Amino acid sequence: MGFNFKAVAKFDIDRIINRLMYKLKNRKTKLPDLFKVDENYQEIFQYDYLRTFDNSSHDHMIRFHFVKNANQLIGKLLILFKNLGLKADGIDDIWMNDEIWIKSKSHNGQVIITKDIYDFVFMLGPNNKFDLDKIEETMSHSIDFKRIIINETK
Repeated sequence: MGFNFKAVAKFDIDRIINRLMYKLKNRKTKLPDLFKVDENYQEIFQYDYLRTFDNSSHDHMIRFHFVKNANQLIGKLLILFKNLGLKADGIDDIWMNDEIWIKSKSHNGQVIITKDIYDFVFMLGPNNKFDLDKIEETMSHSIDFKRIIINETK
């Protein structure tokens, strides 16, 4: 069961944060502060852009590596989504492995940010390479992100 943001006209980061905090049951942190971007925190988020491991599809993903502060990363991604005009489309809490899916959409399709209990963060675009290309292009011009190339042998 996901939280339905269809009635929200704009990408409302505070509502997403409040809903995530409720789902995480994290009462020690103020609700708007979990994914708040700290201007004094400096980390260059390394990522690679590759096809998913499902050989039957042509889907792609952005995979982040060596992230020290996943909440900061997600806060920056939510701001990036807002700037690119992506609209919130819901949040799913996969309770079996403490994974959170933050969904957004555009007229091209859906983009999903996933974060698991180990703070691994992925961005998926099921049948939506156009928006992932646009996100990757924006990240490639940002000082906060650095694309790395990982040779994966088959």
